[in-house]
Amino acid sequence: MSLTPEPGYVPPATPAPTVLDERAAVGNLSRNIVIQSIDDDAWRSKGFGVHLMFMDLKSKIVLDGVEIHRAGQAGITGRYPIHWHRLSYSDTGVALGDATGHVMQNSTVWESANRCVVIHATNGVTVKNNICQDVKGHAFFLEDAVERRNIFEGNLALMMRIPAAANKLQIHEGDIFQGGPAGFWLTNPDNIVRGNSAGDAAGNGFWMAFPERPLGSSKSVPLYPNRMLHGVFEYNTAYTSRGPGVMLEWAPIDDAGNVKPMVYMASANPPSLESTDRRSFEIKGITSYKNLDGAYRNRVGGANYVEWVSADNVGVSMAGSGNTSTISRGLFIGQSLNNYTLVSKVTSGEILAAFATYHSSFTMKENTVVNFPFIEGQTSGMFAMTDYYIFGVDTGQLLNVNNRLINSHPGQRSLPPNLDGRPLNSRNWTYSGAIWDPQGMWGPKNNFLVYDVPFLTSSGNCQYTDPIGKNGKSCDGQFYGVGSFQTDFDDNPFTFKSPIQIIRTSAEGTEIGRWAVGDGEVASFFGNMRHFAAQPNGTYSLTFPGKPLPTKFAMDVGNAHRIGDSFIFSVSYDGRIPVTGYTVAGFRYGRFNFWSRSDIRAGSARWFEPAGSMSEVVQSTGNRIWQDTKNNTVWLRVQGGIPFPNNNQAVPFIDDETYGALSVILHPK
Repeated sequence: MSLTPEPGYVPPATPAPTVLDERAAVGNLSRNIVIQSIDDDAWRSKGFGVHLMFMDLKSKIVLDGVEIHRAGQAGITGRYPIHWHRLSYSDTGVALGDATGHVMQNSTVWESANRCVVIHATNGVTVKNNICQDVKGHAFFLEDAVERRNIFEGNLALMMRIPAAANKLQIHEGDIFQGGPAGFWLTNPDNIVRGNSAGDAAGNGFWMAFPERPLGSSKSVPLYPNRMLHGVFEYNTAYTSRGPGVMLEWAPIDDAGNVKPMVYMASANPPSLESTDRRSFEIKGITSYKNLDGAYRNRVGGANYVEWVSADNVGVSMAGSGNTSTISRGLFIGQSLNNYTLVSKVTSGEILAAFATYHSSFTMKENTVVNFPFIEGQTSGMFAMTDYYIFGVDTGQLLNVNNRLINSHPGQRSLPPNLDGRPLNSRNWTYSGAIWDPQGMWGPKNNFLVYDVPFLTSSGNCQYTDPIGKNGKSCDGQFYGVGSFQTDFDDNPFTFKSPIQIIRTSAEGTEIGRWAVGDGEVASFFGNMRHFAAQPNGTYSLTFPGKPLPTKFAMDVGNAHRIGDSFIFSVSYDGRIPVTGYTVAGFRYGRFNFWSRSDIRAGSARWFEPAGSMSEVVQSTGNRIWQDTKNNTVWLRVQGGIPFPNNNQAVPFIDDETYGALSVILHPK
């Protein structure tokens, strides 16, 4: 069906898609020239079909208008219906040249026992306007991750299925998480993939699986696929896949076909990732709908996703990590008029959210988001709020501008395990306590979206968000994200898993609320996600239940770059060890062993001045410290406003500054 735009609808920016087209692909498999195997017992019981293999760069193959039926030989490497075999590289990895003039067009392959069109160590082939249907394993396939400058244009891949266990050539063609047979298995980014469609895959529609180094018989080719410049990937359509419609995350690590998450970043000088070598790339005009695990999954840097259409996908539509990437001028539809099944799934507990971007690692601008409603008690709306868990305060909504919501909620504020009242069952982690709302999506602009607990709301002017009483509160003022803890008994701020308990008290010493996160060593996952949000001039006491008293301590405080930022904080500390310390700005991603460093840049550090009592700490200004030796506690006034090493203060749209922090360091005198 075609969903035409409502009268008067204008997207936030142009050019942008305004039409959803979910009409089914129809392919004619018949051709006048037919190459097929006999429909005999060898085919029916053993999958022994016809296959064509092309070798030697001196050859020239043009297939035009050919029907290949009952093809491929099940479980046998190299016996694929169509197979270009090592035309462009020698056995020692020397480049021999491109297979210019090799073409497959206007042809069909159906009922294949072993993949469909395989290009192996060959460059420069054109594969255009073909159909692969009813295929065991991946359909269009780049084998060793050295295949470059090939063109896949206007092709259709339908009905990719998992081979029988005895016939499975590689693990990623089996029943694995976010994997399985894909319409297009693409292991090298330097190709043109344009205007293709992939549907009804047991895995993903398109799987961009760029490994660190070449595979198979091409290991000696000196390439770095997951650092090479990107070619063209545009105007492709993925639908009705069991996995994500498009995947750019899991990549092969060995010849057996095991995969792991990898980050793809394009470089002008692979494998260098120096800032001068990094290059952005664009993936444009993709349509992805009715997939059972979202429209897209990715782990990239510098990607620009432009003019996408996503609709009727189960789960989160666009998810992953996109360091300095953008999603812009897209059309994202939770439930269209052409979807009844998804409605029943949503009411039975399925996620229905447009974006999950790993603590705001994308800039999302000028998109239209339609029919992502609030669903009580489950992740829903434009943003999957369960994706904000790295820092105690997340400020990344600064990056998301000029998006239009139609019949959509900005995001259901999912409760973290330490607040949801359910048995923990090893769910010892938490989410960001406060999320900055500079666009005013949940409440007044520049407020913070917080959980409705006194620990977070007691000193702010707060109001309920929509729907009232079911989605937290919007509070004015500032919040500081406190985390990345480090002690002598748990000495890595990125993997810190010790239990924490924070008690917030009033000026009179009355307890206001507690924030506790259990032992991350027994957490099922996210065990290092332990932090909290603090308010200006609040008083907070941190302990580590069940752990020894620290003799060294460090933590980060985010969003405290202003001169007026300040709060009172105490931490358990061995009273037998005299303590000193300082704060330093801008080292969130490089703070190790700061208690022994002597190279802290002048002007970016500030020492704590001694105080004679807790009351003196509270009543003073600036960085102050008092050690309560009797109660094994160190009291601090933490003051913000320390210049960052580059003298910038939380510069918008720069990731290190958006998430910049000051570090608090305590160590023996």
